[in-house]
Amino acid sequence: MRAFLAGLLILLLGSVATAQVTGFVESVGFDNHYRPDCWTPLVVNLTSTVSDPMEYQLQVWQEDLDKDRVLYTKDVTLSPKVQEKYQMYFLPRSSDGLPSGAGSMADLQKALQVRICLRPAEGKRPEDAKVVVERLPVRIFLENEDLSGGPFDKRRGKRMVLVVSDPDSNSKPAWEGYHDAFGLTDEILPINVRPADLGENVLYYASIDAVVWLNAQADELDRSGAKRREALDEYVREGGKLIVCQPPERQKIEALASLLPIETKDASGNWLITFDEKLRLDDLTTVPKPDAAHPIDALPDLAKPKLPDSKLVQTWNKILGPFKIARARPLDGAVVDYWENWKPGDKSPYIVRKAHGLGCVTWVAQDLGDPNLTGIRSSNWPYVWDRVIGWHNDTRMLGDYNKDQNPYDAGDGVVDFSPSMLQGTDYTSKGATYIFLAILFFVVYWVAAGPGTYFVLAGKKRKELNWFVFGAWAFVGTALTVLVVRLLLRGDAEVRHLTVVRSTPGEPAVIYSRVGLYIPRDGEQTVALKDSAREAISYVTPLEIHPAYVPQSDFPAAQVYSIPVHDDPQPVSIKVPFRSTLKKLEARWVGDLQTGIGGSARLVGVNKGHITGTLTNQTGADLRNIYFVFNHLAAGGVSHDWVLFVPHWDKDQSLDIGKEFDQKNAKLIGLPGNWRPPGSGGNIRGFIDGQWDQYWATTWGSGNMTGGEDDRGKGDFGQPIPRAFPIMSLYDRLGPGKNLYYGAQTTKERVDFLRRGGRMLDMSPSVAAGRLVILAQSDDDKRGLPFPLMVEGSRVEGEGRIYYQFALPVDRSEMEKEAEKQQ
Repeated sequence: MRAFLAGLLILLLGSVATAQVTGFVESVGFDNHYRPDCWTPLVVNLTSTVSDPMEYQLQVWQEDLDKDRVLYTKDVTLSPKVQEKYQMYFLPRSSDGLPSGAGSMADLQKALQVRICLRPAEGKRPEDAKVVVERLPVRIFLENEDLSGGPFDKRRGKRMVLVVSDPDSNSKPAWEGYHDAFGLTDEILPINVRPADLGENVLYYASIDAVVWLNAQADELDRSGAKRREALDEYVREGGKLIVCQPPERQKIEALASLLPIETKDASGNWLITFDEKLRLDDLTTVPKPDAAHPIDALPDLAKPKLPDSKLVQTWNKILGPFKIARARPLDGAVVDYWENWKPGDKSPYIVRKAHGLGCVTWVAQDLGDPNLTGIRSSNWPYVWDRVIGWHNDTRMLGDYNKDQNPYDAGDGVVDFSPSMLQGTDYTSKGATYIFLAILFFVVYWVAAGPGTYFVLAGKKRKELNWFVFGAWAFVGTALTVLVVRLLLRGDAEVRHLTVVRSTPGEPAVIYSRVGLYIPRDGEQTVALKDSAREAISYVTPLEIHPAYVPQSDFPAAQVYSIPVHDDPQPVSIKVPFRSTLKKLEARWVGDLQTGIGGSARLVGVNKGHITGTLTNQTGADLRNIYFVFNHLAAGGVSHDWVLFVPHWDKDQSLDIGKEFDQKNAKLIGLPGNWRPPGSGGNIRGFIDGQWDQYWATTWGSGNMTGGEDDRGKGDFGQPIPRAFPIMSLYDRLGPGKNLYYGAQTTKERVDFLRRGGRMLDMSPSVAAGRLVILAQSDDDKRGLPFPLMVEGSRVEGEGRIYYQFALPVDRSEMEKEAEKQQ
């Protein structure tokens, strides 16, 4: 009877708990598109059924590389009798990814366990929390945007672009032309969102390549105390791209004013952005031979065909106006990328860019989503968006290329850089030592226990004792094994790492590190970060990688640990289960770094050598394979991205950047068939466009032709001068690889690049914003971690390779004045 009553009580308590709240998973990723190796947003829709506010913990259960269960947790408070939405973040499991495609809903329900628990008491483990809903229903289809179809899959990557607009404004960009175009570095995937959909945590943007703001109310970002603007600001500061198209109603972007590269208001609060109107837009049809007195308008000029005999026809002039185009003054240090010409001697900035931390904010003088502009009489929008966002594609619309010599036909496939980012975290020497000792121990044991014992006993004519002594050897061997294991599996924690340090003056450094953490102890170990910035998100998580690169492993006893996900910066500390073995983790540390590059530089006219100044290596490490990258404006408003390669730079040493760049000391990288690549001796310089990008895209050799793994990207890590790092660091400034023609012959050497796990490396926004970007790597792979990683309260230095990315402000005024004189 007592057992019956106890069971009834448990059942009733369970029913009460279940009745507290109902809900479902509303969305995963962005419009249910996601990348399998990135932080992924997830929206949970909950309804309270009780009359009191309740504190819950949302938990997303996934697996790490060792098949341990990982709980991503977020504490929430649900108001009484209301329906509310909560956004949290998790890393999808690496083992086989999340089910993708039509018909995957039931499989996704099994693979994505989202549960609701009562908030655990202080000191209690999240996995032991009282469960309210064991598994929320998932009623969506999910699309994996980095799907791998095996060794023969040669698909390029995708750029995910968030397009922020208000549904009632009807502002919607035209992207359709990308579908049939070629000459792209990546495919384009636009995702439409409202301001209220944006995340309040910088993790929301982990898989996003650019944010385009169209005719939307920016004050919604902070409405009701939300922190969406803070998250957007942090995304840009850490290397993101924000493009703001000026709406006709100026107040709509007032909340973004501090980010914009233009003057928005004067000291009295009066708007400095004004508007002029045009009744029509002149294109090549109305002005077939444009000049200073008869210019094409900015938008049709950006969209003009690329071939003189192109079959594309412009009809911009037939769109009915009037059109509002904003006038504004650029802020000091901003870069005017394009101008609107009103009449001779009268022009205003049309595209303006300015650095914001490591990222770039771009302002466009027109609402490029205006339905009056995006109708059937407009044309070639991909050409416009390439320039506006800053992609250096060689996009070609159908009818705007020579079919007989298509430089993008076929080639040598895809070079995947993802494996190169997974190097440097294994203990190959330690593992080899253990294997050697195990084999040696095995050989000695069997020699001693078998023939050794037999011959000794035979010599003493006591062979009848052979089996007894053999058994004794087994006990001795076991004792020795236990002793050897205890001797070997002891000591301090050790780390092998691959780390990227990103910094710019006046901002906290952002460091990404992938570590192999070996702890010769069993049980939970506390792993923490110290001295991280209070205003930014830092974390330690299990290393989750694309399922295509996951080795087969299956630990017999899965353990559970939790990763708290906060929208506010918090001290970073997690408990990770160890089995006296290696665990792969990923850390992001944001904080004040006392090292970097000192000095200053300025850009000058071509006749004065392009660049001048003195820079000092203050990283505390000797550097090698250094790239100096800057955008230079020459006569006629023509700009080029220059790259200077310097083989070595000793710590604490200064260099004269003008002298290093001078043609007397730096050879040109050359042309196809006559490359002078890095490593051929001394400094190397050249344009990115048509020189460095084509060298990088046509010198890989053929991939695996038998259907096996193409390991060109993986093998790059061990090269004396790796190419994956500068390519991923300058990705948006690179044109696509081209097949090169020699008469009627084509080389078919071009490759496409895939950069899973390396998207955060792109420094292109800093180059576009006029910064001097410096890329380098540590002179050896024995460098300690540049941030404080703590294990059980003790700092672990470790050893590994460090990549450095610096963005330095440069004075562009002299160069701009010189270029203006020569126009």
